[in-house]
Amino acid sequence: MYFELGDETLWNPSNGAGRLFMRQVEVFEAELGLPSGIGQGSTGVTRTHSQSIRSRTRSSCAASSPGTAGRATP
Repeated sequence: MYFELGDETLWNPSNGAGRLFMRQVEVFEAELGLPSGIGQGSTGVTRTHSQSIRSRTRSSCAASSPGTAGRATP
């Protein structure tokens, strides 16, 4: 299992660790109601979408910052 961004391999975990990570990603997506930007591609390669990751990170950081509860950064 490979996790890639464009042509760069970000992580090559064992299959078990990769599946566990993807299950955790699914839980966070469901809980936050936001796409993670991480998706299973064909041939065992997991593709990441940088814009989705950037958006999710901003939203998560804004929600966890003091005094910004409920507000998301555009």
